[in-house]
Amino acid sequence: MYPALNKSYKGLFPFNIGTTSFIYPDDYVPNVKMLGPYLENIELLLFESHHTDALPSKDVIGELAILANDFKLTYNVHLPTDISISSPNPRQQKTAIETIIRVVERVTPLSPTTL
Repeated sequence: MYPALNKSYKGLFPFNIGTTSFIYPDDYVPNVKMLGPYLENIELLLFESHHTDALPSKDVIGELAILANDFKLTYNVHLPTDISISSPNPRQQKTAIETIIRVVERVTPLSPTTL
């Protein structure tokens, strides 16, 4: 694993402290396990969508939901950057919309604060 942070400021301010999901060179779950005790919010970075394993699996989403409960944290989701709903190409727009729907359906169990 990775060295723990020295001190937590979680709950000490009238605002939430958050970061992105890839601080450590690892996957979503190990990052949340390391960061959860120190933060109120983690932004799940879902930059790519075209590969079959680009989105977190349903099992990973399930584990992230458990960790959110354990650490009393919330998630927000960064939508993929490899799509564009503003593309001039109608096929690319359609693909982008379908991708966003797929992402929203996948992360819904996490009750994200924003997408």
